[in-house]
Amino acid sequence: MAAGAVTLGGLITLAAVTWRADPRERQALRRRRAALLKRHDRVLEDLGARLGLDLHHRLLDEPELLEALKESQDARTGEDDHCYGAAVHVLQAQWKAATADRTPAPTT
Repeated sequence: MAAGAVTLGGLITLAAVTWRADPRERQALRRRRAALLKRHDRVLEDLGARLGLDLHHRLLDEPELLEALKESQDARTGEDDHCYGAAVHVLQAQWKAATADRTPAPTT
């Protein structure tokens, strides 16, 4: 019985320490997620502006760009920020490649 109480006390202490440190970690995660969202939104806004001028733009014929768009959107709705960051990086690279000969790509 005493061993169970000691174990329970240790678990409560561990939970309290983790809970106190957790807000800083969560805040850092929120900042990283916000930065990813901003980078992703920038590409989406630039693409939307381009397509708003010409719905039959050749960017719609770029399979790598379309795949990167799909992957980044799927990753955005997920919980894994590392996966989302990688998908946004690929999207930015595909966007730069697709628009390299026309206009400057969005800045990162």
